[in-house]
Amino acid sequence: MVWSYLVEIQVGKDHYPLDDESKMRIEADPDPLVRYCLLESQYAQFNPLLNNPDEFFNLPQEARLALVRRMVGGGNKVAALISHAVDHQLKKGIVSEIELFEILSDYMNKAEFKNHYKDDIENPSSDGWKEYDKGRDIDSLWRLVPQLPEVLSHILIENLPPGAGMSPGIPDDVLQGVSDRQLTTLLYRQDIELPEFRKRIFFEADKERSEVKYAAISHHFDFQYRELAEILAKPDQERMRILAELTGAGDLSLCLYAAIFDILSRSEKVLSHPIS
Repeated sequence: MVWSYLVEIQVGKDHYPLDDESKMRIEADPDPLVRYCLLESQYAQFNPLLNNPDEFFNLPQEARLALVRRMVGGGNKVAALISHAVDHQLKKGIVSEIELFEILSDYMNKAEFKNHYKDDIENPSSDGWKEYDKGRDIDSLWRLVPQLPEVLSHILIENLPPGAGMSPGIPDDVLQGVSDRQLTTLLYRQDIELPEFRKRIFFEADKERSEVKYAAISHHFDFQYRELAEILAKPDQERMRILAELTGAGDLSLCLYAAIFDILSRSEKVLSHPIS
């Protein structure tokens, strides 16, 4: 089934509808990228194929990619498609992990996706339904992350905005349900703030989780003087280990950097010249 809704070609800034002969020539082209280009549209989220996962995944991969390639919005539908595929088509071998990766990559890794879900602080939208729709889409895509095979999840973690529209941000159950490798990818993103979550990861993770600890302190990490006092009250070996790790923090206040380096340098001097 080929969807013909809003079929068009673009020349410069003008749009011209395709005549029947041109459509037939395109649909008969031996190259699948040409043959399925009629499915490409920024309005593809209204294509009924996206409401039926079985029909969608019965299409050739080139047709699936054509449907999402130019699509603007529709994150909720894409999340439902991929979730269904993981539970059914992937297990049955109807679709592969690389095919799901290609679908997510073509949908998300483009300027149109980022622009659609970007919050415009200077020109906030007054369209409540649009903002609700954007928030629902991003929330659905974030909730997809723990369901995916880990190799697929990183395309979402790397590209999803932390929030959009009426979405308050990354759901807590998603943050709690992902692996350290997924958290590391997330926390190395400069646009992901989560200051309290970063702090909790750093102070609760043991030394075996060093990779995610360093990701946690890479951005948006700072703490209060009372928390420094709590660190200084710890046993010598633990205190020195934590302070050494904190020298790699990206956004500590300058006075805390100075205090940490002063403590570490004095400790080195004491160790180098022990009292007899």
